[in-house]
Amino acid sequence: MAGLNRAVLSYLLLPRPGAVLGGSLYFWGGVAYGAVLGGAWPAERLAIAWVAVELLLNQAKYWLNDWRDCGSDRRHPRKGVRLAAAGRLPASRLPWLCALRAAAGLALLGYAWPAAVPVAGLLLAVQLVYDLAAKRVPLANAAVAAWGAVIRFALGFAAVAGMWPGALACALVYAQRVAIYVAGYTAEGSYLTQCRVPVPGKEYTLFYSRRPYVEKLALVVFWSCAWRPSSAPCRCWPSWPGWVSHWAA
Repeated sequence: MAGLNRAVLSYLLLPRPGAVLGGSLYFWGGVAYGAVLGGAWPAERLAIAWVAVELLLNQAKYWLNDWRDCGSDRRHPRKGVRLAAAGRLPASRLPWLCALRAAAGLALLGYAWPAAVPVAGLLLAVQLVYDLAAKRVPLANAAVAAWGAVIRFALGFAAVAGMWPGALACALVYAQRVAIYVAGYTAEGSYLTQCRVPVPGKEYTLFYSRRPYVEKLALVVFWSCAWRPSSAPCRCWPSWPGWVSHWAA
C-alpha cells in the first residue's frame, strides 16, 4: 500500500520525470541564445517561467497522453505498468488533472510574465491537436508534436531578449525535434515488431519502422538547417505583435 501511495504521489508530482531534463534543453537553449545576443537575465522571471512552462504546462500533457493511450498501453509490453493502464489510478481523472495542472501553469506564468500567457497557451493547443487528431497519423504526428519544442525555445529566448527568435533558429529547433520524434516512432515500431505483440493504436509506429528512409530524410533536413553557411547568421525578427512589446521590461 505504501509503495502504491508513493507511486501515485510521484506520478502526480511529475508524470514523466525523465522528460524534465530533455524538455528543459529547449527552454534554456532559448535563454542561452538570447543571452548571447545581448539579452538581460531576469532571474525571478526565468525561474518562474521555467517552473510554469516545463514542470506544469509541459508535464500536464502526459496525463492527457496517458488518458488517450490507456487502452493500448494495457497491451503494450512496457507501458502496461503505467498507473492508469494498470488500473492503479482511474483514467477518467487524468483529463481533469491535466486541466488543473495547465491552469496552474498559466496562472503562475500570468503572475510573473502576463504577456507570455497567450504563447504558452499554444503548448496546450499543440497537445490537443496532437492527442485528439494527429498522433496516430504518420508524418502528421511528428510535424505537429515538434511545435511544442519551438514554443518552449521561443519563450526562453523572449524571456531574455524581449522578442521572437529568428526564423532560422526556429527552423533548426523544429527540424531537430521532428528528427527525434521520427527516430522514436521508428524505434518503437521496430520494438513492437520484434515482440510480435499487436498493440491497437500503435500501428503508426509500424509505418516508420517499415520505411527507414523517413528517419534518414528527417536527419538530412535537420543537418541542412544546422550546416547553413555562417555568412547567413540567425537574426531576430525586427517586429513582433504589440502584446509582446513589453517582454523585455
